[in-house]
Amino acid sequence: MASKNTGYASDINLINVSTIIEGTITSKGSIRIDGKLTGTMTADGGLVVGTTGDISGDVSAKTLVSGGKIQGKVIIQDRTVLEATSNFTGELFTQKLIIEEGAIFDGQCSMSDSTSKYGQSETKV
Repeated sequence: MASKNTGYASDINLINVSTIIEGTITSKGSIRIDGKLTGTMTADGGLVVGTTGDISGDVSAKTLVSGGKIQGKVIIQDRTVLEATSNFTGELFTQKLIIEEGAIFDGQCSMSDSTSKYGQSETKV
């Protein structure tokens, strides 16, 4: 059983397919997005973007598994998985990257042992 604020199963937030959010989301746990987000999203835990998920904006999380659409600047502390149905456009900063056959990746990727230096003070053009 997961304890509180661990970023695992007990701390998962869900943005349903029929939900549209414009603004900023901050989560101390993990989050799954099946709806649409235009804005900024920060999660202390993992981020899952379902096949119907659509994010336009800046994202920061511990891990990322995406089967949906992401457009923007994405900073992932550990591992990123782009599933076969995913469509990524933008900048990706991560330690580990897995891109499944069929995924679309259009952008730049920077891989390093530490993502803390990535873009925290950079200005997005």
